[in-house]
Amino acid sequence: MHTWASLVRTQEILRPLHVRQIHLAGLGQPLDPPLWPIIDRLWALGLPTVGSCAGHDFQNGPFVSFLYRSTWDTAQIRRWHRMVEAFLQPVRIPGALFMATTLGLQVQYVGDVDSSFTEHNARVLHAWRDKLDKAGELCANQEPPWQPWAGPALDVPAICDPRHLRTPFVVYLHSLDRLSQYVIHSHLNGIDWTILAQETQQPLAALQTLWKSFWADWMTRTPSSDPESLPAARRQTPAVGS
Repeated sequence: MHTWASLVRTQEILRPLHVRQIHLAGLGQPLDPPLWPIIDRLWALGLPTVGSCAGHDFQNGPFVSFLYRSTWDTAQIRRWHRMVEAFLQPVRIPGALFMATTLGLQVQYVGDVDSSFTEHNARVLHAWRDKLDKAGELCANQEPPWQPWAGPALDVPAICDPRHLRTPFVVYLHSLDRLSQYVIHSHLNGIDWTILAQETQQPLAALQTLWKSFWADWMTRTPSSDPESLPAARRQTPAVGS
């Protein structure tokens, strides 16, 4: 039987792999370092995340958004509810308002605080981590075993360094048709092939071929390529946000 502490520890051990996964999902953008303890615990609960932010000012505090809750199984939904219950319990941090939104969990900073943003943010994240620990311990004691989310298992060439994607990669991705953009970006964020096939009404094998062809083509280019040398981006709104 696993314990909550062992689940979190496993996530911490796997962090080097998760760093690569999150760089890929973020199209080269890394996770804000202060948010790692939060992500470790959410993934330990088996709850996939996307586009998480540690906050940058007093108007926009830490934020974590989630992937496709409609596809979660019943046990996953129960863990989500436990987490939200713990998250929304009163917290004694002046100037911080904890909220659950349709996108995920969010902390908004309100009013003035008697400390710097860095110090205040650190206290909020510490309180958030404690809330998740309480929820995790409750779930580990009361629910049957579950599989923590290990991040998307991506068939991306090993020599592709996601830290060097950034602008050239984004320009190249946005030069593709909307279907290709949606499939590539969605799968990078952990959306399963079966779900993508249902959403796009395309054969699963065709989507996987699209994925392999995309990376084969990208690897013929260099991540440091001048964006001007890549295909001109079509003037379309990206299908999926990061």
